[in-house]
Amino acid sequence: IESFIFIESGGNEKAQSPYAVGLMQLNGATASDTIVKEKGAGRLSQPEADMLKKYLGSRYSLVEKVKPKQTSLGKTFITKAYLLKPEFNVLVGTILLKQLMDEFTEPNGQIRMDKVITIYNGGRFSGTSKKVIPFKGTTEELVKIVPKETSAYILKLLGTEGILDTM
Repeated sequence: IESFIFIESGGNEKAQSPYAVGLMQLNGATASDTIVKEKGAGRLSQPEADMLKKYLGSRYSLVEKVKPKQTSLGKTFITKAYLLKPEFNVLVGTILLKQLMDEFTEPNGQIRMDKVITIYNGGRFSGTSKKVIPFKGTTEELVKIVPKETSAYILKLLGTEGILDTM
C-alpha cells in the first residue's frame, strides 16, 4: 500500500490529477464500483462497513441495498470530497488492490502484480487494460506492449530494486 501511495501521490493527500484524487489516486466511478463489488461479493468486513458509514453517512444506504453478486449501481455516489479524506481513500484503494490481486492470481497461486499495476494505473476499461487482461506472457514481455508511462510504473514497483523490494 505504501508503495502505491508513494508512486500515485508521493504521499500528498491532496494530490489531484485530471482523472483521480487523493493518496491512492482514485476517481468517483472506480471508488463507487469498488465498494459495490466488495459488498456484492459478501466480502465487506464489519470494520470496513463501519468506516464507510462514518464517511458516507446517509449515502451508505446505497451500499446496504447492494444485492449478492452485484458489481455496480450504474451511477457514481462517491465524490471527490470523500476521496480527499486520507483514511477513506486508502480504504477504498486497498479494497480495489485486493480485488485486482484476487482476479489476477494464477492457478499456481502467483499474483500477476504486473497486471494488477496496469489495471490500477489505467482503469479496467482502458485500451491498455483490454490488451493486458488476457495477456499470457512474462512481465518483461508485458512491459514491452504497454505505453511508456505504464511500463515505467510497473518497473518502479516490480523492477530490479523496485519500490516493493526496497520497502
